[in-house]
Amino acid sequence: TRFLRDPQTGEPFHSSSDRPIEKRELVTQAEIRAEFESILARAALGIYPGMGPRALAELEISALRDSAIEHSLWMTMIAHNFSVSKSLFQQCGGFLAALDMNEHRELALSLSENNNVRVRLVENAFSIHLCHSAQWRDPLQTMQSWEPIFLARHPTAEAKLLPFFWLSLAPNSGIPVELRIPTIPELIRRSRGDISPYVHFRRSSSIFAGVAR
Repeated sequence: TRFLRDPQTGEPFHSSSDRPIEKRELVTQAEIRAEFESILARAALGIYPGMGPRALAELEISALRDSAIEHSLWMTMIAHNFSVSKSLFQQCGGFLAALDMNEHRELALSLSENNNVRVRLVENAFSIHLCHSAQWRDPLQTMQSWEPIFLARHPTAEAKLLPFFWLSLAPNSGIPVELRIPTIPELIRRSRGDISPYVHFRRSSSIFAGVAR
C-alpha cells in the first residue's frame, strides 16, 4: 500500500500517479471482513517496506527467540506493536517528549534501567501496518535530531554502537569489516569491550558528517 493514498480505491499519491496499480496492493474493507487470510498472505515482515527494515525485523525477532540471551534486549522494541502496564509506563515517565525518533527504544531502555524490565516476544501477536510511504523513517538519516537527546539520557556503550549495527545491515554502507556488527548478540558482546575503535572511526568518517561525535 505504500504508493497509495487510499488502499481501498487504489487512489495513488500524486508522485505515483503514472504507476500502474496492482490488485494485490489494494486492501479493502470487504477483504478485511471476509478474506483476512489473503491480507496476511500478502504481508511482509517489518513495519516499513524494503530489505533493510525486513532484515532488521528478522534480527530483532531472532534475538527475542533466543533463550540463551540474558539481556533486556531494549533495542528490539517494536514500535507499532508492544504492550506495557500502565503502572510501569508511569513510573518511568512514559515516552520522552523531546524525541520524535527511537522514542520506543528509549522507553524500553528506561524500563530496563529503572525497573529491570526485559522485552519479550509474544508469538503470533502481530499487527498489520498499511504503509503510506515508499521510504521508511530511517533513524540514520535523522541522527542529529534524536541521538544527542538519547545519549544524554543513556550514555551507554550499547546505545553508542546501535548506529553501527544498523549500518552493518547494508553491504555498501562504508563501515569497515572489522567494525561491522551483524547481529544483536554481537552488539551486546562488543558493547562490553573496548569501543574506542568505533569512537575513532566516527570522529574521522564522513558517514557521520553533521552528527554530534
